[in-house]
Amino acid sequence: MQDIYQKVIEQLLHEFSTMGGGAVGGVSTPLGTGPQVGIGKKSVYKKSTATDKKHRSKGKRKKTKTKSVQWYLKHGGKKGRKRSLKENYSFLFEAARSARIHDLKKSEIIAYLNFLKGEVSDEIQFSVTEKIAGQAMNVGIRGTSSGNMVYCSTKQGFENKSGDFFAHSNTRKGSATSKLVRQAFIERFRKLAQGEEIRLSIEVIKSDSKKPDFISYGVPEGSEKIAVFGINPPGSFTRKDAAKLSGYYSRSEHGDGGSLTVLLPEDIPLQPNVLENEEVIAEIDALILDVQNLPGKKSDPDQPVKTDIKNYIAPRVRRLISVVFPSSNLNPESPIEAAAVNMTRDGQKTFFKVPNEDFNALQRVQSSVYAEFRSNPIKKPRKRRWMSNDDYKKVLRKHYEKINKLKEKRVMSFINQIESPTKQSFAYNVFKYLKFINEINVLKRNFVTFFSPQVLSSFCSSLLEGLQNRDITTINSAIELFGDEGKNNYSANGQEEFKSESLEAIVQFIDQNNLI
Repeated sequence: MQDIYQKVIEQLLHEFSTMGGGAVGGVSTPLGTGPQVGIGKKSVYKKSTATDKKHRSKGKRKKTKTKSVQWYLKHGGKKGRKRSLKENYSFLFEAARSARIHDLKKSEIIAYLNFLKGEVSDEIQFSVTEKIAGQAMNVGIRGTSSGNMVYCSTKQGFENKSGDFFAHSNTRKGSATSKLVRQAFIERFRKLAQGEEIRLSIEVIKSDSKKPDFISYGVPEGSEKIAVFGINPPGSFTRKDAAKLSGYYSRSEHGDGGSLTVLLPEDIPLQPNVLENEEVIAEIDALILDVQNLPGKKSDPDQPVKTDIKNYIAPRVRRLISVVFPSSNLNPESPIEAAAVNMTRDGQKTFFKVPNEDFNALQRVQSSVYAEFRSNPIKKPRKRRWMSNDDYKKVLRKHYEKINKLKEKRVMSFINQIESPTKQSFAYNVFKYLKFINEINVLKRNFVTFFSPQVLSSFCSSLLEGLQNRDITTINSAIELFGDEGKNNYSANGQEEFKSESLEAIVQFIDQNNLI
């Protein structure tokens, strides 16, 4: 099933990106599977018209542990199951949760393009903030008679709890994206009245060594920054609150401490300034004319065909982002991930994102590679605790057997790719990444990738040697350069070239053998 996951992930991202407004709803199950019921664990789905009717409990006389189809779709089956596609790849779906340019009407796209030139419309207004490449975290604060209760959840944990800020498990130390942020809210947030509740959605920006994102902001080790972008009730988290939480924290029972900086949406605004760039203005004017000339739907001439916008307009708008908004508010030497745009028309508010095209391309090719390490992590062995020597040896043996099988699977994906090329493998995604890096050559400053130019050259040399000789040991030594977690931890300086003789040699090998 993992092969199927990898085959469809890019198409899923493409399809989901067409969805406008709000989160991707519903639940998912591993492709090709269904709930299993009864002693024999037979599938509920016998045919396309099957339902769960006959498996439901009918009164007290008929007791069964069988749940409905809907329950199995949501919870994924028996305890100890493998995670669903949605769970494994939810970090990749983040980019698909908001509306995009192709979800707008022609008049709205034109108004936005005019906004980029500094022109203000009375009918449609825009405000833009920076979409930061960070890690999502949700915080709930509830006032009690004995003080505040703080509930923290990661993005995945939040989704698994159906969006419940105040799930009991969210009080545990390991529930937070950032232990430092959890510590800050416990130790310094103002005391709430009994029964009062505040819900916050936060983006956490850690040092490069602690995050898998594709942009570096130069956050020092031992420091973190957070951007509070979701506040409910509105106005319940203020500038004073942000200032009180910011500062240094000593090690305590609540966390290991560190330096924290808290930002509000108004701290990360983006203001277009292209008045002196005639080339950019000319491109914007050409885009406006092209949008005006696009055919509309018969039912609504102002509603363009989405395919036209996606193919001919959106890529050009995305390419403007790095010019119109050249640097991040967090670090002027870093690019932005995307422009987060709030549009107001006739009193109705619409939120949409316009990704930086350079970032978009890098994210697309690197996410597919990182997905392998995210979905198949190499975890640390269980702690010994009170186990005997023999029992602990058994635990270690099973642990390393699992690791070896995983490494063998990754190596064999390369061997199999040579013998029978497919779009379903880890090897395919790595080859795509290598071709991308070879083509682009120079990454913009503070874009983050897997390897430095030197390590990339070594990786390509080992991998090519292993492929030519069908040597699994050499291929494995190349894969190990990704590290156990596959994190992309090298920040480009904007000038170095990633091309090398070994990179060009393996790209030539890929092309000659039609490996992708």
